[in-house]
Amino acid sequence: MNSTFWLGLILGAIFGIVLEFMSRPLQRFLDRLLETRAQVRGEQLRQEKVGNREAVRDSLVLQILETTLIGALAGIGSGVMFGASSLVPV
Repeated sequence: MNSTFWLGLILGAIFGIVLEFMSRPLQRFLDRLLETRAQVRGEQLRQEKVGNREAVRDSLVLQILETTLIGALAGIGSGVMFGASSLVPV
C-alpha cells in the first residue's frame, strides 16, 4: 500500500464527511426551490389554460414525453458505458 492509496483514502473520508454534513441543508434548499417553481408553474398553467382541458392534457403529455426522452437517453448512455467497459481488458 503506497502513499497514493493512503492519500486517496484520507481525502475520500474527508470528502465523504463534508458531503454528509452538507447534504441535509442542500436538500432542504433544493426542496424549497423546486416547491416554489412548481407552485409558480402551476399557477401559470391555471391562468393560461382556464377551462381548456385539452391544453392542460397536451401540456401534461409533453412533460411525460420529455421525461421519457431523458430516461431513454440515460439508459442508452449507461448501456454504451457498460458495453465499453466490457471491451477494455482488466
